[in-house]
Amino acid sequence: MIKKPKELENINIKFRRKKMKNIIYRIKDEKTVEISIPWHLSYEKMEKLLAGNKFMILYYIRRFKKISAREIQYVTGDILNIFYKKFTLEVIESPEDKIFYKDEKLYLFTSKIDDREYKKKIIDSWYREKGEMILKEFLDKWLIQTNKSINKLTIKTLKRNWGSCQVAKKHINLNSELLKQDIKFAEYVILHEIAHLEYPNHSKDFYNYIAKFMPDWKERKKLGKMG
Repeated sequence: MIKKPKELENINIKFRRKKMKNIIYRIKDEKTVEISIPWHLSYEKMEKLLAGNKFMILYYIRRFKKISAREIQYVTGDILNIFYKKFTLEVIESPEDKIFYKDEKLYLFTSKIDDREYKKKIIDSWYREKGEMILKEFLDKWLIQTNKSINKLTIKTLKRNWGSCQVAKKHINLNSELLKQDIKFAEYVILHEIAHLEYPNHSKDFYNYIAKFMPDWKERKKLGKMG
């Protein structure tokens, strides 16, 4: 059993051995952290890893709690974003589930007006539908600028990642939650995934490639807010 630092005694630490070079931390919930590590990493090094990064782990858990506390409740008056435009949500009881927007109002018709998760699923589905159209336009723009091509685009609602790229298949996956973000950040994510077609890593050459097309990528990256 791996010995945890005193500060992490109440945190459930899950190690996942994978074929990889880097170490990746994922906050699963307020008391669970998943750490992906290379196959060869010894138990001794795993313990040192926890000891050396305990305060970083605690920081991201506190950040996760703050984000969870301010989650949208999907009630009348909530503000929802579609890139640069804000919409005021109005929830209306109806036997049929549907959404439409006009001016600066987003209308959600549903029979389950008190069920937050149900309303969230309806709106997430709507975001995915919009994402297919809107995000594809931005993807096409950057594919042209970089002279790249892909075989498939998928839009999904993800909890942890903004996007991913399966290089061998030339398949890019984008998070529908990007529609709720600043448009500049969404374009950065799209270019980031396209860049993996040229560099399937996060090397210096990878970021130099992004900078060639988007010199302000560092500022854009800071605009993203997961939660």
